[in-house]
Amino acid sequence: MSLFKKLPGQEEKSNPEESAKPQGIIPCKSETELFEMYGGPAFEKQLLFNKLIGQYNWNVDTKKGEITFGTQFRFPVQIIGTFSQSSGTWLWAWANTQSALPDVITKQASELKKYGDDNGIEFLSKGEFPFAKDKLQFIALIASGAFGCSGYYLGNYGSGTMVATITSPEAESQAKYDGTEIIETTRVLISNFSFNHHELVKHYLKAKGFDIEVGDNHITGATKKIKINMDFDSSGRITGMNYNFI
Repeated sequence: MSLFKKLPGQEEKSNPEESAKPQGIIPCKSETELFEMYGGPAFEKQLLFNKLIGQYNWNVDTKKGEITFGTQFRFPVQIIGTFSQSSGTWLWAWANTQSALPDVITKQASELKKYGDDNGIEFLSKGEFPFAKDKLQFIALIASGAFGCSGYYLGNYGSGTMVATITSPEAESQAKYDGTEIIETTRVLISNFSFNHHELVKHYLKAKGFDIEVGDNHITGATKKIKINMDFDSSGRITGMNYNFI
């Protein structure tokens, strides 16, 4: 079974060893499309995870596939890749042959590579390339969202930064689901990342179980409890958003 959680272009098969293939769903064809697909739900979870772990020191046990924060928290972890301070490059975990990382801790990175190979996304399939440290969250949100993780962690180890995804029931148990979290998360996202707001909001509301009505310059999402309205300009940027409890 694919490690991706409801990834566009992939469906579960009866044989768990086979990789999923498109089943009438249009797959993402770029890293930006992947970010717009998964950035909303992933960042919402990340805000909760950040509050949980605070400023505790971190450590990764690659053999056990675990990350610890102080003595308080221990979570399953996947290493997605690393950023080198000296070369200013990003290296996917599956391409990091020098570190001899166990396969068990690089499964998600390898699945991302396969998706890149299958859908012509060089960003996912090229092992190493120049990258900016301040854009590591872009990669982290794609990986965390695509695999339905509880969050991610950017671990600074001196000569570089590790990007890892994490499973934490403790963090997810703090989530609220009255709909206002979508407004709050979207406000932070549009202040920190460049993307098509219209596309991300559309996917975000769908992922949260909203019934949506989509127009070129407007999206309305509704549940039994709340109705969210968002307006956009001709470039897909948000110009206004509000909500009403039903």
